Amino acid sequence: MKSSPTNEFSETEECNVRANPFGKHGFLNSTPHALIVSDVTLPGGVSTHIIQLVEFAEQSGWRITVLLDTSQGADSISSYLEPRGTYVERFSIYHGNNPEDKIEKTIKEAFARHHPDIVHVICGSIRSAVVIRETTIREKLPLLFTEQYVSPATLVTPDILTRIRCIYEGAHEVIFVCRENRKVCTEHFGLTSARCHVIPNAIKIGPRKQWTSVHPRLRVLCVARLTQQKGIDILIKAMTSLSRQKATLTIAGDGDLSPSLREFARSHALGEDIIRFTGWCDNVPHLLDQHELFVLPSRSEGQPFALLEALALGLPCIATDTPGASDVLCGGAFGELIPIDDPVSLESAILRFLACPEQLREKALRGQEHLRQHHNPEVTMRQVVGLWNKNRESTREIQNRGERA
Repeated sequence: MKSSPTNEFSETEECNVRANPFGKHGFLNSTPHALIVSDVTLPGGVSTHIIQLVEFAEQSGWRITVLLDTSQGADSISSYLEPRGTYVERFSIYHGNNPEDKIEKTIKEAFARHHPDIVHVICGSIRSAVVIRETTIREKLPLLFTEQYVSPATLVTPDILTRIRCIYEGAHEVIFVCRENRKVCTEHFGLTSARCHVIPNAIKIGPRKQWTSVHPRLRVLCVARLTQQKGIDILIKAMTSLSRQKATLTIAGDGDLSPSLREFARSHALGEDIIRFTGWCDNVPHLLDQHELFVLPSRSEGQPFALLEALALGLPCIATDTPGASDVLCGGAFGELIPIDDPVSLESAILRFLACPEQLREKALRGQEHLRQHHNPEVTMRQVVGLWNKNRESTREIQNRGERA
């Protein structure tokens, strides 16, 4: 099925939607139905998480509708899911671009069309989808939401924070992708819920990295959006101090800072023979396999998928000591953690790897085995869908008791 490009249906589209065979509580009144919603406007970890969740849920017998913003950042999700037969709708629902009453109206109309058994909102920050989550609670639908990225640097007005606290109190389940995210929410923002869970992001584990080929220069890779949050400028500064004969850097990703970062590299006399910008990459595992070291110099992180992907292939990793990266690297047990915004420390870490790569390689292999046990998609996605099943059944029991009364 094709996605709807706006938040207004034409008469023909509206008839087609109303004529579908889905009953009020699922396909032919039997198959459970989940509505997955996200207002995220940039590609990245949220996209990966949604795709993984949809695939596992559909295999588990759920019918899925995905509701996304119309921004280009969500294109990768719909372009992957729609050919598989997943129903995807696109509306302008990002809070930064739309008045709240318009978002609320869009969400209510989606509820009326689909009658979902549960609503699962995937949040890119604690400020994400406030109206969407509030509307779900007011409409008395089971609300589950996943906090993918929590940073103490996030600016939240007192009014919005009060509303978010009410959302935490009214949600059926709150999922954090790492313990540090939950800790920041509790200690920094005062956000708590009796129904909180830590379910880590999932990653498929590849074969062990084979160190067979020898290259004259260390090949360093960074996969990240080109935004201020990701600290790419710090990595470029670190590369300026390294001997041109020692390392090259590949930066895979796109974003608002792409032109300025490219110019920044050129201004430091770092041509394409030293730093290569590839743009967005659809085959990250292949790119990872071509490099010897992965670096993530972020200023803040949730639980970074790029770092998980690198560790899943046993690639040695250096990352800044953000809560999310520290969680992935187990406080430095599976990679090296360095201070944030410190190009000198980053350069030193890369030089240490050049001088003695075995220690970081051994850490990476231990990290790969840890991911195999704790970040298996079959395990983590089953936990999430298990929460769906629990809340669907409890809601039905309440409805049945009301009908008998």
